[in-house]
Amino acid sequence: MDKALDDGRTAADLTARKAAYAKVQQLIRTDIPYIWGSFSTVYVISDKKLTGVDPSGFFPAKTVGLAA
Repeated sequence: MDKALDDGRTAADLTARKAAYAKVQQLIRTDIPYIWGSFSTVYVISDKKLTGVDPSGFFPAKTVGLAA
């Protein structure tokens, strides 16, 4: 892994870099197997005066405000 990462960082040739990083990906798949499992539910409960809240539940704080 270390050699492949070093090769990827230092190779001037794009083809050599791609090959090195392909080796890194292959090593990750075989040496570090994992199963990612996640479940998340987002609820947004608000008053009708609240503005700037995206229905997806994601919103930057600067867009949220109260209507008059």
